[in-house]
Amino acid sequence: MNCPHCHQKVSLLSGAMNKTGKVKICPHCSGRVRLYVSMKTALLWLAPVTLVAFVLSPVLGMLLVGPAGALAVAMSMRLKAAESV
Repeated sequence: MNCPHCHQKVSLLSGAMNKTGKVKICPHCSGRVRLYVSMKTALLWLAPVTLVAFVLSPVLGMLLVGPAGALAVAMSMRLKAAESV
């Protein structure tokens, strides 16, 4: 993800993004940001990830749909300036 203020990469797993509260602080520029899920991106990720889950294991495909959905949501996380939310 890129910070909307300084445009530097920020990891979803970084300490700054895993602090409690809705508003997070960019570790590079100290800008106030919020995490959100881009629904368009999530839907674009969901179809191929689910298809791969069924192709790799047709029997366990139904069990893999949940983790595939979680992966799609994680891949679609974005940062937005806290003031514009």
